[in-house]
Amino acid sequence: MRKPDFSAIGPRQALLLIAALALVALAWSGGVDRFSGAYLDDALTRGGVIYATARGINALVSVLQGTEFTPWLFSFSLGEVLDPINDLIERFSAVLLVALASLALQKLLLVIVADRVFNILLSALAFALGCCSLWRAQRGFRLCLQLFLLAACLRFALALAAMASGYVDEYFLREREAANRATLENMQGELQQLSSATATPTAQGVEVAEQEISALESQLQAQRDRLQRDRAELAELQAQLDTARAGLPALERWNPLGEDRPEVAEARAAVETQSTLVAALDSEIGRSEERLAQQRERLQCLQLQLRGEDCGLAWRTANLLSPAQFSARVDALEAHMSEFAASTIDLLVALLLKSIVIPLLFLYALLTVYRVGMRRLLGDPRV
Repeated sequence: MRKPDFSAIGPRQALLLIAALALVALAWSGGVDRFSGAYLDDALTRGGVIYATARGINALVSVLQGTEFTPWLFSFSLGEVLDPINDLIERFSAVLLVALASLALQKLLLVIVADRVFNILLSALAFALGCCSLWRAQRGFRLCLQLFLLAACLRFALALAAMASGYVDEYFLREREAANRATLENMQGELQQLSSATATPTAQGVEVAEQEISALESQLQAQRDRLQRDRAELAELQAQLDTARAGLPALERWNPLGEDRPEVAEARAAVETQSTLVAALDSEIGRSEERLAQQRERLQCLQLQLRGEDCGLAWRTANLLSPAQFSARVDALEAHMSEFAASTIDLLVALLLKSIVIPLLFLYALLTVYRVGMRRLLGDPRV
């Protein structure tokens, strides 16, 4: 039996073995998987909130189109005013469901490829690669190299694609998405205000109100979960800042006029940024709780009216509109339709970009690099 020959490993093979060991260590550490998984969870949560809002708008429009409004003895019918909103939101919901399915599929596949079975396979191929180098098995080395690179692509491709989508989302899409989502929520609020002017409640209206409450409760719970994660991240960043400050000399630590060191300044900036995000999300939760309380009050009144009971003079005075007020709200709704349409399309494009287009482009680029790299490596006699 031949003995291993360390002198048989050339510089090129040594670099390949070091890179293989680094990939194996990265696979077992799970750092890339945690980052990608956290991004996909966050994207699914935000996408679910948007989908719930869209379905709420769709349900409201469906009821409003078939309802005659009677604010203070005058009758109004919205008729075709809401047709553009209805058509757009139905198509938006259908395509958004595809984007959410893509994100859920990516999450499922990420869980599969992050399993220890793939890590063991990658480790075994790296070990075989090293053995072939030591025993000068040139043909075996080429075969193991090809299998190792294929396994590495399968192991990391999806996680890296999710990371690419996450960076694009964080630096280019998140702020626009928040603004567009606010436009959808404003439209939903305007439609809810219009629906409160009806004096003829129906069982369908009660059912829609219950669906809206369920959607608002899901949205509120998702926001609370997000707030909990953001607060935990803020506490972690604050601990990192405290650790960085604790490492400073006492004179520098308590000097109010001195400038922070780069690592302390960076940690402080991260804490301030995260604090701003937490405060904004806290305010958003407050608005969601207010909308939910109003919707529950409205549902209670609808149920009373459906049984032939009265909601009370105070509720009617606060909720029924004069004809001029009702017309003004309809005019405002029509004025906001173009903004709503632009925001909806922009939001849809952004969701498709980060859930389907960017992952596919990244996977295609990775496959191209793999093919070119394999041709060059296998064509090099030094490998």
